[in-house]
Amino acid sequence: MYGESCTDCEYVSYAMCSLGHELCRKEVMEEEDEMENDGLKIENAKISSVSLTMEDHGCLSFWVMLEGAGWGCGIGGYCIGHGYLGAKEFKAEYGDGLEAMMRIMDTVGVSRWEDLKGKYVRCKSKGWGATSIDIIGNIMKDKWFNIRQFFAEKTEQHERNKR
Repeated sequence: MYGESCTDCEYVSYAMCSLGHELCRKEVMEEEDEMENDGLKIENAKISSVSLTMEDHGCLSFWVMLEGAGWGCGIGGYCIGHGYLGAKEFKAEYGDGLEAMMRIMDTVGVSRWEDLKGKYVRCKSKGWGATSIDIIGNIMKDKWFNIRQFFAEKTEQHERNKR
């Protein structure tokens, strides 16, 4: 079913059809059913700000702040380097964090970090009371990035390489 053209319009993907045509609605319902089975809900959000900061315990980290319909949340907070204002030594040995930033940019469709601000995305979460949003997606394409899974896989890979 995915990838078929809507029977009522020229759009190929339900995400592109805002008219609610039959095939487009069917694909949306199928994806929503799949998300419900995982306990996840898809919501649209606007990236309200992005930041790189050393303010959190001498750890350089990044944040992407999201605003949805009556809610706000951030994705990020992972350490990508160590240092603080006035430090004599800085360490930036966390290539995985930089890769995560690039994957976020690729998912959203921008080539500059600062261009993330103002872009719309989809996010998957467990809804109200969830501790974080870990999965963001392109607003128009079926392209997703799961930051928690990404870092879990990288940690596992580094552990295997140590053996």
